[in-house]
Amino acid sequence: MKKILTIIFCSLAVAASAQQFRYGANVAPTVSFWLVEGDNYVPDGMKVGFQVGGTIDLTLGDAERFALQSGLNFTSAPGAFKDNPEGLASNGKAWDYSITTLDLPILLRLRSDELGKAVLFAQYGLTLGFTLTEKITVNDGKNGGSSFDYEGSNTSLSMGAGAEFGLDNDKTLVFTGFFQNGIKNMVVNTNNPENDSRYFPQQIGLRATMLF
Repeated sequence: MKKILTIIFCSLAVAASAQQFRYGANVAPTVSFWLVEGDNYVPDGMKVGFQVGGTIDLTLGDAERFALQSGLNFTSAPGAFKDNPEGLASNGKAWDYSITTLDLPILLRLRSDELGKAVLFAQYGLTLGFTLTEKITVNDGKNGGSSFDYEGSNTSLSMGAGAEFGLDNDKTLVFTGFFQNGIKNMVVNTNNPENDSRYFPQQIGLRATMLF
């Protein structure tokens, strides 16, 4: 809670000195997959998900070459893994996860000069995710298998690039290709907490944002 309050306070302080404050809504189709470390399990394909939410954008300095971007996103982040078919203890079992999270991105954007009505940019930062729901479907193989839980919070390194397009009536349409690289192990083996396998959610998407 202290970290969240600090983030909010810093955002308000920056907003007070920002050259331009904009707000809007965004939507993004995504492809999710997991990186799995360890010998017992392997990833089990890619899953289609989405993000939808609200955005605030604060340009900084007279030249407006930098901007801070944040907001809240409702995110569908499915994933799957299965027994390593080459493992000695493999029994053909797989786990499908249907995960929804509430995400708080904190991003720094580097903006180009205006190119007509367009501005190019690159961005980097963190996304803090808080698990809202989890549904685990077990595809049984032979002899059952382990039980797993999903962690309640996640941290991802977020990076991307895109373009802003100025429209009439002070509206701006923004397209962003992005990659969220989860850096926290999100799955716990409840049958064997000492298991050394680690699971990192990843997500690639294309976001469309309308700013006012």
